[in-house]
Amino acid sequence: MRLFALALLAVSAAACSAPADVPDEQDPTASEEADLTGDNDWSEYAPTDGELAGAPAAQPLDDELTLFAIPAPKVISLSWNTPGGLARRTLLNEGLGLSRALGHAIVRVSCDKGASHFQGSVVDTGDDFKRMVLKEKAGLGVLFRTVPGALEPEADGQETIDKRYGNGRISFIRFAIAKDTCHELLDYAKAFDQAKVASQYGFVRPLYREGSGCSAFSMAFLELAGLDEQRFRNAWSFDVRVPSSLIGDTSVLQLLFTFRPWASETEPHQRLVGWDPTKMFKTIREFARSGSEKTEKRGRAIGIVLDRRSVKPRSELANRTFWAGAPNAPRNWWGFGDP
Repeated sequence: MRLFALALLAVSAAACSAPADVPDEQDPTASEEADLTGDNDWSEYAPTDGELAGAPAAQPLDDELTLFAIPAPKVISLSWNTPGGLARRTLLNEGLGLSRALGHAIVRVSCDKGASHFQGSVVDTGDDFKRMVLKEKAGLGVLFRTVPGALEPEADGQETIDKRYGNGRISFIRFAIAKDTCHELLDYAKAFDQAKVASQYGFVRPLYREGSGCSAFSMAFLELAGLDEQRFRNAWSFDVRVPSSLIGDTSVLQLLFTFRPWASETEPHQRLVGWDPTKMFKTIREFARSGSEKTEKRGRAIGIVLDRRSVKPRSELANRTFWAGAPNAPRNWWGFGDP
């Protein structure tokens, strides 16, 4: 989820002050001031000693799918409230050298108690956003672009997970799934790799072979397995209208000093939907604390365990056709394969 972050990092030094030719903007409202500062006290999500003492240690399941959610850095937490707010927060995190500026998601499929497994995510591999922002002045148009990407090596992802187990800044859901579903998901992972879908990184749809970002990659596994419950879609997604005035012919400095909302339905815009790992992290913690789900711990991290062995996967998985449609096919917003 470092898509927009890398673009902003290119100008972190220049953004310390506004040049004289930056257009005047309206004064920040109270809402925008809150968006600038945010709620940076994440102590409410830290597992308490009581929670850790009451949660059993995770035990292997016969066949399972695990979603790991890593939040954006807590110093300046992520917000999709406004275009400028998103830009400023991402820039501050990157300028401070904090990793995973927009959060991160990793998925693991483990069958036959780990005898067969896959673990991975999708990451970007270059600095193409610098060119888009500095030379092309793409503005928020970068949100609709793709850049070279790749599957994250399992060792890199596991190092991140292990570190987060130690400080508790990771949430996870483990789904117990049917054996057939588990092996079908392993076959999907192979098909995804063979189709080189990860070669394009961005806010695009992996099940349409358009490319992928880390959270969409993980959610594709849940979608195929029939585990994308409505409560997850409601809690983990973002859906914004990006003003056309901020797409193209827009410098980063203009964007950073923009104090306006997302576009109205009648204003020229492009719609952007996606999954937010920070929202995943928070709501999984809330599910665990509600007492309605079975909880467990790994180090200082708390997660939940759901028995979904009776859930039937989508036909695309069961038939091993996998894909929801061709690249650039019309969107059925928040239907199968979206975002």
